[in-house]
Amino acid sequence: MSLSFTNVLRSKKLLISLGVFVVLLTTLLLALPSIVQSQAQSIVLEKSGHVLTLDKPEINYFQLQVRLPNLYLNTPEQEKLLAFKELYVDLKGTALFKGVIELDSIRVDGLDLNLALLPNEELNWTALIKAFESKEPEPESEPPSLILDHLQISNARLGVEDRRTPSVFKTSFEPLNIELRDLATRSDQSGLFELDAKTSFDAQFKLNAQIVLQELNIKGDLSLKELNLAKLEDLIGPLTPTGTPKGIVDLSTQFSLEMPDGKPAVQVTDAKLELRDFRVAAKPNAPSPEITLDKLTINSGNFDLTQLLLNLESIQLTGLELMDAQQSKPVTLNSLQVKAIEVDLSGQHAKVGEVNTGAGQIMVKRDAAGALNLQTLAEGWAPPAAAKAESAPAEGNKSADHKPWTFEVAKFNLDGLGLNYADDSIKPGFAVGLKDIQISTSGITQDLSKALPLKASLNIESGGKIEANGQLTPADASTQLTLNVQDLGLQLANPFMADFVKLELVSGTASTQGKLTFNPSQTLYQGSFALANLRLNEKGSTKPFLVWKNLNAPQLTASPEGVRISRLDLKGLDTQLLIAKDKSTNISRLLVNKEANKPKTPSPPSNSKADESKSGFAFAIDRFNINSSEMDFADESLILPFGTRIHTLNGVVTGISNKPGSRSVVKINGEVDEFGEAVAEGQLNLLDPTAFMDLKVRFRNVEMTSLTPYSATFAGRKINSGKLSLNLEYNIQNQQLNSNNQVIIDKLSLGERVDSPDAVSLPLDLAIALLEDSNGRIDLGLPVSGSLNDPQFSYSALVWKALGNLVSKVVTSPFRALGSLFGSGEEELAAIAFEAGSTTLSPPQRENLSKLGQALSKRPNLVLEIHGTWSAEDKNAIQVL
Repeated sequence: MSLSFTNVLRSKKLLISLGVFVVLLTTLLLALPSIVQSQAQSIVLEKSGHVLTLDKPEINYFQLQVRLPNLYLNTPEQEKLLAFKELYVDLKGTALFKGVIELDSIRVDGLDLNLALLPNEELNWTALIKAFESKEPEPESEPPSLILDHLQISNARLGVEDRRTPSVFKTSFEPLNIELRDLATRSDQSGLFELDAKTSFDAQFKLNAQIVLQELNIKGDLSLKELNLAKLEDLIGPLTPTGTPKGIVDLSTQFSLEMPDGKPAVQVTDAKLELRDFRVAAKPNAPSPEITLDKLTINSGNFDLTQLLLNLESIQLTGLELMDAQQSKPVTLNSLQVKAIEVDLSGQHAKVGEVNTGAGQIMVKRDAAGALNLQTLAEGWAPPAAAKAESAPAEGNKSADHKPWTFEVAKFNLDGLGLNYADDSIKPGFAVGLKDIQISTSGITQDLSKALPLKASLNIESGGKIEANGQLTPADASTQLTLNVQDLGLQLANPFMADFVKLELVSGTASTQGKLTFNPSQTLYQGSFALANLRLNEKGSTKPFLVWKNLNAPQLTASPEGVRISRLDLKGLDTQLLIAKDKSTNISRLLVNKEANKPKTPSPPSNSKADESKSGFAFAIDRFNINSSEMDFADESLILPFGTRIHTLNGVVTGISNKPGSRSVVKINGEVDEFGEAVAEGQLNLLDPTAFMDLKVRFRNVEMTSLTPYSATFAGRKINSGKLSLNLEYNIQNQQLNSNNQVIIDKLSLGERVDSPDAVSLPLDLAIALLEDSNGRIDLGLPVSGSLNDPQFSYSALVWKALGNLVSKVVTSPFRALGSLFGSGEEELAAIAFEAGSTTLSPPQRENLSKLGQALSKRPNLVLEIHGTWSAEDKNAIQVL
């Protein structure tokens, strides 16, 4: 009985104790949310000074669920660090008996997290973290096994600030949605992680990943779409001296992260980037050059962090424009494509499979002061001097064993580029347009001494095409090229001619084919050359000065030392030599006298031997052929202007050279007017004819009516008819002319008189009657001599003077002229004398009379009038008889 009572008493105490424990536990559990609320706020405030406020947590002890509403965490300065509307945690209790913490679900709604980088390079969270850091080192222990079935963060916001610069950069990611499934710390099973966020700079960010925590392994893909660069001004602006870039960026990639042996192994695969509507100005807040770009695309990028290898399938660029401060566009490029890019960061080597540039346009302009627009454009992008000094590496920091980067480009192709060049420093201005520029090469490396194959071509807007094929060495610009220039328009040369001649190149093309060799020791061009359809007009008129169909050199050798042409063929020449009223020639009038406005300075004494020893530019033409050519000659300085045309001009000149003392051999023939002929043969120094000339010129059957202007000017008579033939000898030695000429005139008939101040008054009719034989021919020898150094020298005046002297002698001594035909003197024919009182002639007088008769018979135009005379001696003789 007593035992039973004792047992009952013990049971009662146990029940009372258990009841008290249950009451205390219930009280504690009911009070726990308030305790957690108050203690959490107090602990955070005491340890860090930060302010934590939260509503009372809700705990479901039976379902192991916790709901924490409306939490706010601020810095001591009341800046928000963290806030959320609700945190919900669902713990799976059955897993606790297995020693595993398994969270069935974690949900966070309205999360607001702020990160800021402070001026001292610390985060705004650093002070809070340091306040709760343990002062004692934590023993190494294996982390508890954790399983997270589902994490969901909805409608979150992540604020980011950079306060290291006066212009604070701020941005945010909102709404931010994160989802994580099946994450375990001690399992090789992968968890699924999803993140979806919209940024304040308009970008949509998405991340999907599979995560294994036991041996960290993360694989997934991410994308960033519609990133607006203009809204990153606060971040980018302080980092660059240029204006804020504008444009839209899309980015997507796949990635993986592993930690074998504790070292991160990161791989990025199939990365793609697209930049659209890009624009950036050289200066932030001032008119300055700009770069605009329609689109930049990077395709299939791969990066291996372990091996430091980067591979890109291609980079494509379209619609590139470089604008200057005035918004003109000196550089445009339609497209640029770079393929098969490999970059070895550890080996510092880059390799490109192919570079292709599409059509584009470059505008190069030199102003009157000589400044280039592209140079001005480049200077607009140059950083300020202070920035240059800061960026320059210190001399002492240079590594002696620094390994330079190496590179190679397998192929380079430029296709369809255009170039316009204008130069206002040349008066009246020069401009040329190049189009369809094509350049291709291969094997480009950092070794500039390596010869590169080169193939290039271009078209010239004003006419012509240039092709080049060979090789080029960049280091010293050495070249071995085969050139082909087709129908290059010569009008481009007009601005350069203006300083020398008053002529305009109306038409003409140049062509050449040959091989160009250039290196430090040699510059040589060997090939053919042709100038076709050339026409030079006097400036300001449509009057041609020089025309030819073709000038062709089948073989030419040119170098800085000189030019040598084996054969030069000229076909279809048509030119003119005109003498004005003031006796100046059209050639002299067309030359620009640069020295006219320059002060005269005495010339230094000439040293001919020293001058000849100087190595100047030499040229030589072995053979110069002239075919099917014509030339007009006109002289307006005469009383009656004169003009004639030499046509069907053909001939050859050999041995043309600027070598001192050189002599060229000339043989040229042509037709004068309708039935005349002209031939020139001999030798002369073409570059200095006054130094040496031995030339014979023959004219045959020239209609003399065309010479009326000369006869009118120098003799005061027109010519009605007659044919002229000339055998002229031009012998010049050191500016001294000695010319022995033969003049043959057939059936000359003079016309009316013409008043001329230069005419010599002579009885020309008598002279012609005396000089003309029975066949109507006058055959005269006419020597002409004089000094070419005489400023009054005029060849035509000398000829007419010599002819006038001859005529004067004939008419003043007619019997001497007749006597010269038979070897008699003037006295023998001047009178036929009878003996005093005799009616018969003595034998000698009969001979003289016979000679006179013969002379008169050979001069049918002469009429002899006989007048009888007598003297006192006749009277005396008759008286004697």
